[in-house]
Amino acid sequence: MKRRGERIVTSGLAWPVATLEDPRQASTAIVEVECDPGQLLATVQHAGHHQAVSSIDLSSGMGDVVMTSRAQDDAELAEFILTHVGELPGVRSVRTSVSSSTLKIGAKWTLGVLRPAQVERIPRARPPRAAAVKVVPDDLFLDLVAILEKDIRASNLRLSQEPGISAQKAAGSVGTLRMQNVLDFPIHV
Repeated sequence: MKRRGERIVTSGLAWPVATLEDPRQASTAIVEVECDPGQLLATVQHAGHHQAVSSIDLSSGMGDVVMTSRAQDDAELAEFILTHVGELPGVRSVRTSVSSSTLKIGAKWTLGVLRPAQVERIPRARPPRAAAVKVVPDDLFLDLVAILEKDIRASNLRLSQEPGISAQKAAGSVGTLRMQNVLDFPIHV
């Protein structure tokens, strides 16, 4: 099963990601961007490096790119939309819809194709050990997310190196974030 999963990921049919459901990011907007001809990939590449962008989808029709943007508050969200989006290369026009609430995160949707017995066989995330941190400090939180965004399969040792903590503390911090529903690892197909 592991080799089959790796083959599907290597072929580009599925990709694992780290998704962040940060309660500290309370303001959300859907930003539709129309790009100049031939500039779509440059626009997407630059947008993907901004921390306010939580997802990027390519579309057809009125807009070429649909981004989900999240920020700590409306002022920070406005700063991103009014300043940074306009500075992206190849942006012709922008349409923004600010969300007042999140009803359901798309990563939590299911098609309901598995029987209950099959769902029960899916391994659950292990809870953090009893001595693990109960609150992950902001700086450590951001370091871990930055590493996981680049490599979803980073080992606990790798996660511990940049912030300068033990592998056990890295594992406990990730476990705490997962149990608090702040961090998730879905597979996009």
